[in-house]
Amino acid sequence: MDWYRQFLKRFGFTGVLLTVMLASYVVMLVLLGVLGEANFGLLWAKVTLPADVGVALKQPWSLLTYWVGNHPLAFWFLLMDMVVLYAFGHILNAMIGDRRMQGIVVIAILVDALVTIGLSNLLPTVETTSATRLFGFGAVNATIIGATITLVPRYNFRIFIWDVPLLFIGLFVLMASITTHRLIFAMEGVAEIVGAGVGFGLVKVMRSGWDLTNWFRGAANRPAQAIPLQPEPVMSSQRPVIRTIHSKQKPATPQQEPMTEAEELDYLLDKIGEVGYNGLTLAEKERLDKLSAK
Repeated sequence: MDWYRQFLKRFGFTGVLLTVMLASYVVMLVLLGVLGEANFGLLWAKVTLPADVGVALKQPWSLLTYWVGNHPLAFWFLLMDMVVLYAFGHILNAMIGDRRMQGIVVIAILVDALVTIGLSNLLPTVETTSATRLFGFGAVNATIIGATITLVPRYNFRIFIWDVPLLFIGLFVLMASITTHRLIFAMEGVAEIVGAGVGFGLVKVMRSGWDLTNWFRGAANRPAQAIPLQPEPVMSSQRPVIRTIHSKQKPATPQQEPMTEAEELDYLLDKIGEVGYNGLTLAEKERLDKLSAK
């Protein structure tokens, strides 16, 4: 499984999410074939989150399972969710590290679901029926996009001959997705609007010094570190910085042999995995840019 370890080293917790999403779809597809359409429909209804508050209270676990409840016949939506997660998730992961990323995802899963159910039942514009359900990773993806473009809006992507800021790309993706889900007229559209707002709010709160993900980072006895007010892009002039989920390389000491450039790059990427890009010193950031450009 060396290839999978390399995959996790490259994408960190985002790689774990991609794996879970794909695995859950395969499981759903197998269950559809084994159980048949009628019985599978009953199972799928238990996994996904109903808009009806009374039904939702009878299956509270669906607050934690709806995001993996992709319907086997909706592969296109799964594919788009995975592409968006790949594009935005690894950038956010590189900036804030695995533990904060895990915290943001868990908070997004719960808060997006609760607020969406509330608004879907309160707003007269939202069309809900007894069969209306929230499923898939779209709302959580919206949170990731909102958090990423709030944190590093000037991160540039090269599209043909133009460098396009991440802010514009993220807003375009959000608007396209929300429009596809009929804006505030459908539960899915409400969920994505809520998700984007949650991502924006989380980064703003974390920048103020109140780190809501502190518990997920196993840092109960550690002082919280606020995200700096000024966003710092993690893309060098040649390629983006890649982070890691497994920390193996140890820093060199005066008694050790000097690290090679490859070892030094691995060490810096491992450090990003632990504390995020902003945890590097200025000298380490400059060194990382030089090594990444080679």
